[in-house]
Amino acid sequence: NNDWDLSAALIRGAGHFGAAFDIGSFAARLASAGGGMGSVDALLGQVTDARFSARGLIRDLFQQVYLGADLYRQLEGQVATHAPAIGLIATEEALIDVDVLTGLAMPIGIAPGRPRAEAEVAVRSFGWEGVFGSLVTDDDCVQAGQPGKPNPWCVLEAARRLGVTCSESVWYIGDTGDDMRASAAAGCSGAGVGEDAVALSGAGARLVRATTGEAVRAIVRGVGGYG
Repeated sequence: NNDWDLSAALIRGAGHFGAAFDIGSFAARLASAGGGMGSVDALLGQVTDARFSARGLIRDLFQQVYLGADLYRQLEGQVATHAPAIGLIATEEALIDVDVLTGLAMPIGIAPGRPRAEAEVAVRSFGWEGVFGSLVTDDDCVQAGQPGKPNPWCVLEAARRLGVTCSESVWYIGDTGDDMRASAAAGCSGAGVGEDAVALSGAGARLVRATTGEAVRAIVRGVGGYG
């Protein structure tokens, strides 16, 4: 559940298998081995060139393309060598209207698996300042010595900062299986967003909807189910 790890795994897989590389079968083999970069190392061997680690050159190039030249310089403190003027982060759109969020009669927080600086860029861009009572990021996980999702720490911490105890009446909305597994491990109810209801429900989602807005409306109405 980490874009840097995913990029590193795909690049290493393509380099290892060459023309025979098939993403689907590669992903299936990693999943059967338990997933994560540990499974990549077990399948392909340990990284001997630091440039190809998830926190080496791959991360640096990813950040340049994602952030764009100006934001990369602001957040990373370096001059970009391969970045476009405007990064992919500028193309992101809010998954739910701010009016819907501010109209909720409940405390809300977010726990994205991204660095705080990037999360704060999104919050400002979407006009979400002051909307969330807690924001738990990857930086918080690192500082606390905790792994990211599917470990439940970030969900539990987001709830703690809201003054809320995780229970079935507390919902965590996400679009990945790791989001749902983290929610379930924290003792919350998971609301999955996406078209693959089977995969999301299999990961622990109590409710699945096609969009974030639909998931929020279903939670407010107290309606579960899938589709």
